[in-house]
Amino acid sequence: MPSEHAHDQKSDISRARRDRYNTMRNNKPPRLASRTTKPAEEAAHEQKKRSILLGGLLRIVKNPDVELLINLVILGNLVTLAMQDPLEDERQGRNAVLWWISE
Repeated sequence: MPSEHAHDQKSDISRARRDRYNTMRNNKPPRLASRTTKPAEEAAHEQKKRSILLGGLLRIVKNPDVELLINLVILGNLVTLAMQDPLEDERQGRNAVLWWISE
């Protein structure tokens, strides 16, 4: 008899878990309002603002002058790294010039 009682308890527990799972699956909590619930005019206005901003940023980034500027910054960084002498004091020789620039 004890084995039947244990079996009944296990089946009750599994039945309770199954019922709880089905309840959670069928009674989903309400979703937060998505962006699609906005009125169409408001959504269109936001999309237009976003596209204007992104278009402006793309125009700036794709400009060849920006690429030139980035390359000049990289070149300047390479020059300053090549000028630095790790064996000298930071305020002597070439390192003094770099220290003066950084201050």
